[in-house]
Amino acid sequence: YFSPINTDVNTRTINKELTAFCRGLKLDFIFYPCGVLLEIDIPYIAFVADLQHQLQPGFPEVSENGEWYLRERYFRNLIKHATTLIVDSETGKEDVLYYYSKFGVKVEQILVLPYVAYRRLNQNLSLRDAERILEKHRLPELFLFYPAQFWTHKNHIRIVKALALIKSRFREEINIVFTGSASDKIREINYDELLKFCRENELNSQVKLLGYVTDDELAALYRRCVALVMPTFFGPANIPIIEAWSMGCPVIYSNIRGLREQAGNAALLVDPNSVPDIADKIREIWQNQKLRSELIQNGKNRVANFNKEEYKEILLNIIRYAKGKVK
Repeated sequence: YFSPINTDVNTRTINKELTAFCRGLKLDFIFYPCGVLLEIDIPYIAFVADLQHQLQPGFPEVSENGEWYLRERYFRNLIKHATTLIVDSETGKEDVLYYYSKFGVKVEQILVLPYVAYRRLNQNLSLRDAERILEKHRLPELFLFYPAQFWTHKNHIRIVKALALIKSRFREEINIVFTGSASDKIREINYDELLKFCRENELNSQVKLLGYVTDDELAALYRRCVALVMPTFFGPANIPIIEAWSMGCPVIYSNIRGLREQAGNAALLVDPNSVPDIADKIREIWQNQKLRSELIQNGKNRVANFNKEEYKEILLNIIRYAKGKVK
């Protein structure tokens, strides 16, 4: 495995013993779905989720404490030596070519496999069953929802600032439920900042923090919420928006490159840098039942165009394509 303390992004040391072992297994190639790359001389397929350390290095989660160098070493070696690369979108393909074509990657090596909702969410969960599941959390009748770790790029702070703006300007109290952890220093700082802001602006009763939840609880939250609010800065595609569509949940999503292409007409787009715009879009979706219904239907149409069976077939075709390139 790559060492996090080695900041030489061009380093690649082949493990001869492990390579010999893998060749003894008569492997055609290896498939690295994400986050792992063995330093062995065996052809491989690899998935590239995002290159945010290149695109947005200002966020500490992709740059601090040697993280930028760790990511760059991983991606540079992963992409440079891959037989075939998988990305989640045409935007992701553009990013790989822009940053790594100088290392020899070719357009024909990169194949697109869009996301599907991978969690085992019960899409047939009724509102009544959802209410029973969520009773233990004592949630308000109406609430917004955002399932995300407390990374800086997830943008929780601007959501609560938008709720404070709505409260002060319109005397309206809108509730939100957050799930996710704050299990390292960066996330802990963001979590504490959010708590401090809520205390100082009397938002504690409007903001519910649930931590990790089960798949059934997650399905219930999607089913019962007024909307998913996801003003994230990272892409080029994300899974929660697909989960929301599959559960009949309207979506507020970031109006940035990649994400707006993923959303199409099935999300209300917002400037993630603008607290006033987030506030306006929250009020719009909160008050407008017709808009919510339209977004729900557009989301259902969008997920219907690409299901898990089609995902499996494309993935199998990618594997066949990669196998055909192995000499």
